[in-house]
Amino acid sequence: MSGTVIGVFCVAAFLLILGIVLCTGHGSRFIAGYNTMKPEEQAKYDKKKLCRGTGIFVLIIATICVIMGLTEAFCTKAVVDIMAKICVVLVILISVLWIILGNILCKKK
Repeated sequence: MSGTVIGVFCVAAFLLILGIVLCTGHGSRFIAGYNTMKPEEQAKYDKKKLCRGTGIFVLIIATICVIMGLTEAFCTKAVVDIMAKICVVLVILISVLWIILGNILCKKK
């Protein structure tokens, strides 16, 4: 296995651990933006929902990393190039979707 594949799997492992921690409803200190908000702003969000949603988002990104690593390890360069483009587009779309949904679904009513 090349160094790139090992690196991708290391990132995926880190994201998997982080995603599991967040899915338990803990680890809000790892959510960029939330941890720097003033307490009055943080009170507007449901902390457990935000952690769980962010955890699911991180697990999806970890899955994309694993798919990319497997593609890199077992496929030809042409397939890797196509999958890399697909994965980048997926990460961008999922990120934008989570930013929008996180702000809508995780606010306290």
